[in-house]
Amino acid sequence: MLERKTVEQILEVLKIVRGHYAAGLSLIKAYQKSVAEVATLYDVRYQTIADGCRRRLGLKDRDQFVELINRWLNGDSTRLIALIKKEADKRVHPTIDTFFGGSETVANQFDLREHVKKIEAKTFGVVRPIGSESAILSCRVDREVAQRIEILSGSCGKSVGEWLSERVRSIVESDYREYIEQTLRNMSSSEKRRFIEFLGREISLPKDDVSYTDR
Repeated sequence: MLERKTVEQILEVLKIVRGHYAAGLSLIKAYQKSVAEVATLYDVRYQTIADGCRRRLGLKDRDQFVELINRWLNGDSTRLIALIKKEADKRVHPTIDTFFGGSETVANQFDLREHVKKIEAKTFGVVRPIGSESAILSCRVDREVAQRIEILSGSCGKSVGEWLSERVRSIVESDYREYIEQTLRNMSSSEKRRFIEFLGREISLPKDDVSYTDR
């Protein structure tokens, strides 16, 4: 029998899958990415979350669960709800009903800001703002990589911190622009406007820094 925590993990996977799928990922990739992110959020192994979405639901393989997700995203949640309820503790059924209950429930909500904040906090540790222009991020790298960073930064006459800051900024700007362009291509006109407004408000990105053309 599935306990509350396992059911909540499954529902979290579904919520994040919906967001990634809406952003343009294939359903399989959206599922895999969501499982990995939920594993990070709960500080457990990938297999633990994947197991809850497959074996503990009595399914033979991942594709069976993905097919149920596909049905749900296309308006038919009957089989998915029935399967989760069948294996779950009855005390958790109200949580399941709330998730699948309607167009304005948690099933359809994907808060980009909060989701990114959770993943960043788990992956990079504490993010501490320094004034209004910078922040300190901490992460671990292999010893060999660290040595190469020291060599490269020294060859430019810069400190490790200065060199990393410049390299990270360059890479992130390139990757982030690609992400924005890919996301916008998979949105309707009204969604694009709301997304750009969100970026300008929450990430301090000038609105004229992103352009798009409606299909």
